[in-house]
Amino acid sequence: MDSQPEDSYGYPTDTDAGQPMDDAGEGLVEGPDGNFDIVELEVLAQRRREWTQVGKKEKPSIMHKTCKEFAKMEKHHDLWLVEWQQKEEALSAFIQEDLTNEQQQAAHNIVEKWNGLEGPTPEVQVLNAKKYGLKYMRNFAEEMWQYCRMRIISLAGWKNEEGIIQACCMDFNNDIGGSHMFDNIHTISASWREYLGNAYENPDIAAGEEVQNIVANQPRAKTGDPVKLVTNDEGDIWISDLNGHNCDSILQMVQGYLTVHYHEACGKWLAKVPFKKLGQYQTNMILSHHLPPNFTFTVDPSHMHVSVAMELLNFWKEHQVSHPNDIFAFQKWLDQAGNL
Repeated sequence: MDSQPEDSYGYPTDTDAGQPMDDAGEGLVEGPDGNFDIVELEVLAQRRREWTQVGKKEKPSIMHKTCKEFAKMEKHHDLWLVEWQQKEEALSAFIQEDLTNEQQQAAHNIVEKWNGLEGPTPEVQVLNAKKYGLKYMRNFAEEMWQYCRMRIISLAGWKNEEGIIQACCMDFNNDIGGSHMFDNIHTISASWREYLGNAYENPDIAAGEEVQNIVANQPRAKTGDPVKLVTNDEGDIWISDLNGHNCDSILQMVQGYLTVHYHEACGKWLAKVPFKKLGQYQTNMILSHHLPPNFTFTVDPSHMHVSVAMELLNFWKEHQVSHPNDIFAFQKWLDQAGNL
């Protein structure tokens, strides 16, 4: 008896005849505004689950993250504006459940796959390890201390983008409950590398360097850091609810938002932002549609009227929803000699 054919997600289907394929041979799911391939659908399945678990105020953030992830995909780099707008409409429809039956089934298949033993594709697993591993282990360690008064250290191993096995330790005890880190990780380092070599069928990993505590190499934002005020839990620049912030933090949020975008533009993360010269060079540095109508920087953001700062922040906050891929950017910057 012939085995039942599988669809592009690894699940049985009646037939795959006539199913559109992308250039890499992956199945596509057709929608009213175009097709979603397997990579896109895995992103959408994850974000769709997050969408259902958050409140109304957090939903624009989920949509922004989804659009941002799609914009980073190489296949979208050459899209015309109208094509990208169609893609955004399709994303919005997908996330908000305005789906075709075929899209619903595809999303369901991916969620089932992610929740099963197989999990997501290796490419997505690599991204998840990099993006969520440290964060989830920190949350786990903090909760085990809070609710159980348990001390935790974690040994981890995974494959990076090049398929190279990474070995590390995660010890958060220095930040939790006034304790200190475990000093003798070197005593079990060799045993852990030997285990990973067996688990991943790569004995070469056993001869690697001593397992490092990656927590110690993670920079932590300083208290009152303006950039931290406009950074969400995912590490993305995001203006959240402005209610409950005092006057100083509102001004700091403007500083932080401008700072991170200026650093992105010039590529120098220690560059000093010329706040006092923004008004002088505004027309050259910033496109008019990235600021409220008729807006002009007249003073350093730290000396703005709070009402002016709120106008800026609310403008950018609204654009997070209406123009998620064109919120704000510096077009030019000043070099060390003060030239554009």
